Amino acid sequence: MKSLLTFLISFLLIGYSYAQPVPNFSATPLEICVGENVQFTDLSSSSATLTNWTWDFGDGSTSSIQNPSHTYTNSGLFNVILTAADVNGAAPEVKINYITVNPLPNLSFTSNVTGGCSLPSVVSISNVLPNSGVTYNWDFGNGTTSTSGNPANINYTAQGVYNISLTATDITTGCVNDIIETINII
Repeated sequence: MKSLLTFLISFLLIGYSYAQPVPNFSATPLEICVGENVQFTDLSSSSATLTNWTWDFGDGSTSSIQNPSHTYTNSGLFNVILTAADVNGAAPEVKINYITVNPLPNLSFTSNVTGGCSLPSVVSISNVLPNSGVTYNWDFGNGTTSTSGNPANINYTAQGVYNISLTATDITTGCVNDIIETINII
């Protein structure tokens, strides 16, 4: 009789004890460049229906959507926390240094138009911010391009407004940044 009573008490305690949710998640991609999105997917499980998700993306941003997308605007390693909740309580899942956000190449340059009011006008590019491990692609708006870190002088043979664009790509991370400067040839 004692073993039957012990069994019934154990059965009742186990039957009425509710477990908290088991939070879990994945993300894709895990490595990005500044300004790119990461898609987070809730993989949490529970004996009851999950009712609430609280995400902390590690950069000061949060979300309460079950499967959010998040854009990282700063480089670094970011911890991500998902707290999943149901009627029985809430539990967190913490993933340390889960998202890697690579910086964009740092860009800057100065153009100097010389030649006064006569054509052709010559434009020189200077103060190009150097980046090691970066490829350069210039478009000077007049059909001329270059892949040099410090391109040679550019001749403009017609009046007009021209956009000088520089696109730099980090050869290790693939992160791309670009900058445009407008010049007026008169």
